[in-house]
Amino acid sequence: MIRTLVVVMLAVASSGILGCENSQRSSRRMSPPRPEATVMKVLRDVNPNRMTLTVAPKAEDVEGDGQADLIKVSVVMFDEPRPEPVIVPGSFRFEAVPMEGSEVEDLRLQWEFDSAEARRAEGPTMFGLPGYRFTLDVRRQARDLPPMVVNIIGHFYPANGGTPVTCRPDQRLVRLGAAP
Repeated sequence: MIRTLVVVMLAVASSGILGCENSQRSSRRMSPPRPEATVMKVLRDVNPNRMTLTVAPKAEDVEGDGQADLIKVSVVMFDEPRPEPVIVPGSFRFEAVPMEGSEVEDLRLQWEFDSAEARRAEGPTMFGLPGYRFTLDVRRQARDLPPMVVNIIGHFYPANGGTPVTCRPDQRLVRLGAAP
């Protein structure tokens, strides 16, 4: 009986050791292969026909006076139906249009960037896509605005005289003026 018990204990102990060794091997996992870096292709020899305009969620108050001073915008141009971003020489114009019902509906704030300024604005956008990044300085347009919500609209004018491109009429709302 004792002999049987010793044999059983040795069998259990040796299987446990082997089991632990096997479980350690199986718990080690091979790391997945590292993804290879890819570079997004940018088209520079086509005429864009679509503009995607993204506005930062909140205008910055850099002077600390309660007035929105700077609006950050990103633009990515496309030649639909191609999916690659387009960067070509040209100029931009942005408008801040007050929403209907605003007490200053006739107010139009505009910012223009010539070809040289647009070239300096080339680079990664808010979401990392190749495009343009601009800062719209409200202080250069107006001071002491009443509280209002404006929609930002963008236009691109190709340097080669091609067809101008206007962003789609989405809601890109920014609150301007003193905090209510």
